[in-house]
Amino acid sequence: VAYLKQDGCDVSPAQLAYGYAAMGAALRQVGAPLVYSCSWAAYLGDNESAKPFDQMAAAGCQLWRNWRDVQCSWHSVGDIIEHWGAHTAALQAAAGPGRWNDP
Repeated sequence: VAYLKQDGCDVSPAQLAYGYAAMGAALRQVGAPLVYSCSWAAYLGDNESAKPFDQMAAAGCQLWRNWRDVQCSWHSVGDIIEHWGAHTAALQAAAGPGRWNDP
């Protein structure tokens, strides 16, 4: 199984939907088993309930980075834990067979 992680650095939010869907379509054409990891959600702000998880899954994304990267501090880890705690319901609803959150 191959694994591809596509990032979204320096891309406008409008371009995210197009770029991730285009890559997902290209990967489906390959026909080989693979995991497509998208960072799309990480660039859409803090509100997990407002993120287009169904659209990301339809684009072929199987997992997505939701929020900030972990930095070299316990404060960073704590912020991520608090974020996930505050948005548990939305994140649980987004996950399912073939699609999951990547903290």
